[in-house]
Amino acid sequence: MMANNAQWIGFSLEIGPDGGLYVLDWHDADICGTSVAHKETGRIFRIMPQKSHAEEWVGRYDDLAKFSDLELAELQLSPSDWHARRARVILQGRAVKEAISPQAIEKLINIYKNESNSDLRLRGLWALHVTRSLKENDLLAALEDSDEYIRAWSIQLLGEDKIISSNALQKFYTMAVNDTSAIVRLYLAAVLQRIPIDDRWEIVSALSQRSEDKNDHNIPKMIWFAMEPNVAIDVERGLKIGLETKMPIIAEYIARRVLDANGMEQLLTAIQKPSANQKYLLNGLRNEIENRSDIKPSDNWKKTYALLSSNESTKGIAIEIAQLFGSADAANQLLTILEDTNALLEDRQKSLTALASRAWSGLKPKISEFLDDPDLRIQAIRAITHYKDTELGWDMFEKFEKFNEKEKLEILLALSSRRVYANILTEAIIEGLIMKSEIPAHIARQLRRVMGNGFVEVWGPIDDISADVESSYKRYKKLLTDKELEVASTINGKVIFTKTCGACHQLYGEGGVLGPELTGSNRSNINYLLSNILEPSADIQDDYKMVVVTTRDGRTYLGTVASDTDRHLVLNILGQGKVKINKSDIQSREDTPNSMMPAGLLDNMSDQEILDLVAYLRS
Repeated sequence: MMANNAQWIGFSLEIGPDGGLYVLDWHDADICGTSVAHKETGRIFRIMPQKSHAEEWVGRYDDLAKFSDLELAELQLSPSDWHARRARVILQGRAVKEAISPQAIEKLINIYKNESNSDLRLRGLWALHVTRSLKENDLLAALEDSDEYIRAWSIQLLGEDKIISSNALQKFYTMAVNDTSAIVRLYLAAVLQRIPIDDRWEIVSALSQRSEDKNDHNIPKMIWFAMEPNVAIDVERGLKIGLETKMPIIAEYIARRVLDANGMEQLLTAIQKPSANQKYLLNGLRNEIENRSDIKPSDNWKKTYALLSSNESTKGIAIEIAQLFGSADAANQLLTILEDTNALLEDRQKSLTALASRAWSGLKPKISEFLDDPDLRIQAIRAITHYKDTELGWDMFEKFEKFNEKEKLEILLALSSRRVYANILTEAIIEGLIMKSEIPAHIARQLRRVMGNGFVEVWGPIDDISADVESSYKRYKKLLTDKELEVASTINGKVIFTKTCGACHQLYGEGGVLGPELTGSNRSNINYLLSNILEPSADIQDDYKMVVVTTRDGRTYLGTVASDTDRHLVLNILGQGKVKINKSDIQSREDTPNSMMPAGLLDNMSDQEILDLVAYLRS
């Protein structure tokens, strides 16, 4: 069902005793902040069919706590899910104090063993389990049941207390090898995390051989979650699975984990062996070192490279890896691909990105010519950020007006990435070569961070609201009347939104993800819009707080944290998506209390542009 209100936030579902679906709706349009601003707006909806199949019966509305054990057991056959669930809870509570009646146990066993309906059999199984009426042998026998859901739930129940016998482990292994049900294999993968690490190997290995699951959305990752700690403990055994697994993603993850466990030498030895998984192990090697300047080639790399580069199927990725390791020969081969207009465009783009990632000196004299190639322009602009060259910066800026909006934004991002380039953009603003209105507020904020306080003299206040908040409220409230908004252009407003707000915010499925999605926000309320635009940092969730990182080579990144591990910081960067930064490369990091959205967003807009933008936001 579709909610008829954009402020709907449904997040809890329960089936009631009447057969209806009860849905809790938070219903709070103030999507920013850390608290519920309007607690009184929450509601509970009941969703019912026009014609319900729920029928009346004697005792339907009685107090179940007064039912006998047998009556509660019989409710496991009820068409009402609520009554069956509630009956199990009451039986569970009674079983804690004293054993429930033998008649009730007999009824539950009969339901579990003799009913033909899987749902009813599961109710019987669950009720027997929560009343402590099942022995381990009962669940071991259930592992051979003809119903896949009974087998799956028996696995889960056996692992519930994390005490799993050797008999159960042997059966789990047999099922991992032979069971035809993906449901069962998913439950096996899940239970592995409740099994001691040393007892996981054989089951993990067997599950990873099931090629029919290689494209499953969950199973390969669940297997990996279980085996990841094993690989660090026993690299050789992990690599054996990496060579034999029928799931490419697991082979790639194993290679990355082995590198992280300082197993470069063993990984290269494994890669030298011809196997179906050689390319997946290579992908893992390449992906791990791509953003890790701390990983150096071992003595085994020379032999590995010679083998790989002599094979046409592995030559390309071997060159990529060699270049990441700093090989001049590999860099020249990538340059050859880049300059070959008959090569695949994807290969040329990857070659340009790879050469730039290590700031290869041989690429720098040629970048300007790639700026003139529409197919390579975005990669060329990003490549410039890896260097510190005033001539490159001016060349890029002088071509600014010739490019489309996306390419212009890339240039502005590049010119705000380093001091040497920020000087160029600041000078251009002073000389009137570029108007302030052409520079998004988030770029101005980054320039402020790169250039320091002196940039405020050029631009004006950035980090703080540029004028008294109260007077700004009054001014814009006077401007944004219903009468004026009715005739404003929502078409032009969308253009302004895309340029000013769309890099960070989504509205109806379009835009970035650095800020909260606006679709369900209280956009029709002028006070709500103005409070968030004029004071964007007043009430902000941690996920949207701005982080400023400067690396040792002088580059500044401004974004929000996507993930933070012992080795890497991944930032959501405007216009570039996720960027992984080695923590060993970070010179300084500032976690600010501010929103990525700067104050004074409306200062450089005309009244008509403001009207058009707000009209679009309210539409």
